[in-house]
Amino acid sequence: MGLLCSSMPLRTRRFAALIPHVTRCSLAIVAIGGFASVGEAGETLRRRSAAEIGLQFGRDTTVISEPRTADGYPDYVTALNRRMGAGVTLDENFWAAMWVAMGNADQSPPEYIHAMERALGVPIGLQPKFTSRARLAGGSGEAANQFYESVHRAAAAPWKREDFPRVQAWLERNKEALAAGTAAAKRPKAFAPVVDWPKPEVAGALLPHVQACREFAWLLTVRAMQSVGEGDSDAAWADLMTVYRMAGHVEQGWTMVELFTAIALRTIAQPAVVQYLSHTNASAEELQAKWDELAPLARSRPFFTVLETDRLAYADAVTAFCSGSCSMRDIVGLYYDLSAGRDPSWADIVSNRLAQGTADAVAKAVSATADVNVTLRYGNRIYDELAAAMEPGDHRERTRRIAAFEQRLEDEIGPITGGTGPLLTEYLLSSREEAAELPAKVMISLLVAGVSRCEKTQTASEARAIVLETAFRVRIQSERSDSSLMSPEALAGEPLPIDPFTGGPIRIRANERGMTVYSVGLNEKDDGGKTHEDGTGFDDERVVLLIP
Repeated sequence: MGLLCSSMPLRTRRFAALIPHVTRCSLAIVAIGGFASVGEAGETLRRRSAAEIGLQFGRDTTVISEPRTADGYPDYVTALNRRMGAGVTLDENFWAAMWVAMGNADQSPPEYIHAMERALGVPIGLQPKFTSRARLAGGSGEAANQFYESVHRAAAAPWKREDFPRVQAWLERNKEALAAGTAAAKRPKAFAPVVDWPKPEVAGALLPHVQACREFAWLLTVRAMQSVGEGDSDAAWADLMTVYRMAGHVEQGWTMVELFTAIALRTIAQPAVVQYLSHTNASAEELQAKWDELAPLARSRPFFTVLETDRLAYADAVTAFCSGSCSMRDIVGLYYDLSAGRDPSWADIVSNRLAQGTADAVAKAVSATADVNVTLRYGNRIYDELAAAMEPGDHRERTRRIAAFEQRLEDEIGPITGGTGPLLTEYLLSSREEAAELPAKVMISLLVAGVSRCEKTQTASEARAIVLETAFRVRIQSERSDSSLMSPEALAGEPLPIDPFTGGPIRIRANERGMTVYSVGLNEKDDGGKTHEDGTGFDDERVVLLIP
């Protein structure tokens, strides 16, 4: 089911706050959160075999043909684990060591932890082994807010241990976990198994380990800025490289969630890297060596590369739905949305029950027309088109292709968007062949809202990497020559790096704060290096480099 909009209810807390900046995009696994075992009216759902539903195997339907479950369906969990874990030994695997370092960080159920221990071959334990910001903050309130603010300030500029006592205590409490996480990040490969708990489907996969890496990124970045403040630039660089290594490992996963999280890790660390550049006494040669070390990890994995595994979640959801092991409502979330930030009144509750009953009836009618092979072929065709739209390396070409893709999709699925009424109308007016495509269109309709946002997130990540590269070039050249006698553009060297949003050169401006290096950002308008921190409507991607 791929990229889904936020109108889908998040049924499990494990995905909360996982995705930075892209609040409307996630995966089928996020929306479904594991398949239910009862239907719309509480009836038990009986899973039919693959032969009973006439499932056809092939690239255009099931994507994979082997391995298979006992009742004849593709075993997507085993297939994913074989693909993602190929050639990764226990001693090489980042996640085998990282799980041990963090323990049961998200307080996942014991059954899940034991399943992960068996899959990885390591002892994890049922207790967390590091203290998160939330645990140390102790909930909400002014004191908690002050602690979070202190963490952000400590991650953004050099500091000394007496400046932020609670942040210092947080670091000291996590000293052992940070040492273990740093060692884990130095491993060359990464494989996080999909385990068969709570359900043996891809759509039930849990990702608690991904969220924990964000906490490690904050810890490492904060400690790096303390090291800069106390004059230990080598220690600072080591911690920042650990964050980037973790990002590289996290994005090797099979979901968009992991790609978004890897982008978040880099975003947390980048301002601190620029602070390191501004305060280090390293020579030009040493700085060049630092960039050579960082460069392979600075850019994010392209989004289109994860679609091949992401489409397995769609195929898994379709086969589960058509087999009878989950309902249409489980797939599409045909619930009246009461999450408007207020408590529902009795009238809301009555209206909700009436609306839910209508939705259930329509869902059952549409479900009755479902043809598993038609639904799979439709979705795979859309995935092929999406991959082709997202593949180009140029933002402008991607944008052009995505606009065309979204228009084609809107022409196909537009009549069913807008809720139960339009869906019922389309069902009643469709031929038998057209009605057979309705379940596929319902699922794919959830894709539309996320595609453009994902592309912009990828381009913003590319822009941040290019801005950082330019900052290194400026800093290296300033060590080799008298920067006061050179223009900002000359310091960056020729040719200037290209802004992925415009296709033109990255902007550089000298001002009282230092050297501002920036991309025009998502609005594709030159805001003079101003970001959202400077006011509404500004969104340049910038770094401010101080030249010693």
